[in-house]
Order: sequence, then C-alpha cells, then structure tokens
Amino acid sequence: MAKLKSAVDIIKMREAGQLAAQTLRYVEKFIRAGVSTEELDCRAHDFIVKHGAIPTPL
Repeated sequence: MAKLKSAVDIIKMREAGQLAAQTLRYVEKFIRAGVSTEELDCRAHDFIVKHGAIPTPL
C-alpha cells in the first residue's frame, strides 16, 4: 500500500521541483559547442549548493 504524502512532504517536493527547474534554466545559458558536460555539471552543482540544497549525482 502506498504511503500518502503529508502537506509538509508535498511542500518540500514542490520546492525541490522548483529548484530543479531553476537549475536547468541556469545551466541552459552555458550550453554551446565546446562546453564539456563536466563544466555544466560543476555549474549545476554550484548553483544547487548556493541555494541551500544538496546535489546528487544523476
């Protein structure tokens, strides 16, 4: 049986989703020929940490 999410759980999930979307929009600015995925990963990592979250590897 699936566990129902509490109101707090839903708020945290929404915040995580919003930060994920913001991170993708931020990193998108740096995507161009010659930019390595490692550089993009570092930029995403720094952005996430700057916003008080803990980045996880994909």
